[in-house]
Amino acid sequence: MRRSLKLALDEFGRATLEGEAARYRVSPGELVGTAVEYFLGDRDSGRTSLKVPRFARNTTAPELDVEIDLDGRTWDEAESEAARQRVPLERLLEHASMYLVADLDSGEVADRIAAEAALTDR
Repeated sequence: MRRSLKLALDEFGRATLEGEAARYRVSPGELVGTAVEYFLGDRDSGRTSLKVPRFARNTTAPELDVEIDLDGRTWDEAESEAARQRVPLERLLEHASMYLVADLDSGEVADRIAAEAALTDR
């Protein structure tokens, strides 16, 4: 199910998201979709960075129009998580995007892929 949304990211967030999307040769919307799945998959990890910060959403930031394609179940889970955290869906997606980008930058994603590969090789 494809949805068009507007994300309000500051200049750094927008440049980082667009840069990572270009690096992986996907659209920003595809990267956000991956970020949502990654974020939701981590919900039971206990990481404090899963909590969407309570500071005000940057309403002066230019909006980034994205097309995000997720299955209905994933959309439902994202909406439920946004409601649980009492934030708009767009705010959750913005946070999920930066969550994924931070893990890509830190090597966390690569470490997980390597660990999963080692488990499947057994």
